[in-house]
Amino acid sequence: MLSIGRYDHYELLGITQEAREKDINKAYRVKSLAVHPDRNPDNPEAAQKFHELKLAQQELLDPQIRAQLDTKLKSIHANAERNAKASVKRKGLLDALEESERAHKKSKTMSMAERRKKEEMENEILEEGRRLREEREKANIALEGEVRANAEASSSQQGPLNTESPVRLKYNLSKRPDLTDESSIATLLGQFGSIDQSLIKLSVKPPKGKPNAPPKFATAVVIFKKVEGAFGAVGASGQEARNLRDVEVTWLGGEEPEYVKKLRESGILKEKEHRGSSPTPSPSAPSKMSDKSSSTTQHISMSTTSVRENPQSLSLSGSDINFESVILMRMRQAERDRLARELEDTDNQ
Repeated sequence: MLSIGRYDHYELLGITQEAREKDINKAYRVKSLAVHPDRNPDNPEAAQKFHELKLAQQELLDPQIRAQLDTKLKSIHANAERNAKASVKRKGLLDALEESERAHKKSKTMSMAERRKKEEMENEILEEGRRLREEREKANIALEGEVRANAEASSSQQGPLNTESPVRLKYNLSKRPDLTDESSIATLLGQFGSIDQSLIKLSVKPPKGKPNAPPKFATAVVIFKKVEGAFGAVGASGQEARNLRDVEVTWLGGEEPEYVKKLRESGILKEKEHRGSSPTPSPSAPSKMSDKSSSTTQHISMSTTSVRENPQSLSLSGSDINFESVILMRMRQAERDRLARELEDTDNQ
């Protein structure tokens, strides 16, 4: 998702353009806690502000998007400086006109030469105003074109790699007692890619026929922010070298999604794993597929994919910001509820 042109991320987080990653994360934690919806249930704007802070953090941590934002801010500052200089010059011309009008009031008659001089000055002011308006319009058109071009370039380069991809974990708690909460699961799978811990859905169940017995099995749904992370986790299912011993990792739909298959066949995912900091196992690595999960749907359509893959649909005007953000948040909440229901239905089988 590309939000350049809607607001200044640096100003929103209260940091400078020289801020490093730890400064960005620190500012986000402080600001987000103050406006968290759970802490502000009576503030209808809390969810909107929390979403904007999260978006600002994600885009500033992305070097490519941050470079685009810095270019835009530089253009805005340069344009403001030009307008300030033009305003000073125009003010001087207006002062001169006012002085001429005062002189006219003191004199009951005016010679032809004085009249011509005043007319020339008025024409000069009108011409200067017209020229300034044209410059502002050209600058605004150029700036909007630059932002849209950068958005299109970013979208064409990243494509579906930024698609959120869900996977399912299944394991025996007696064999993996270290995986008892969302935090431990996020730590385990964090080696493959970025994960939003708040979206992890964990379910533990006692043995069949023994509802009062301690939980024996656990199932979790984890959403990777990028498809390469989910691809690596599924490929490493059960591998002791990646600390996934006795942990079965599969695609949420039971089968590899179509968009992942296309990326793998085109070689894009293999190229990404060679360039990554930690190698991602090949898709041919052994993976235990559940008989029950094979009957579920084959493709999970993430609600935010269309917005991220089509940044042109995001208007640069401030009047569209609240509407789009509210719709996006509702879609994400609906997706979370759907994943929770599917996880419960699978566990009940």
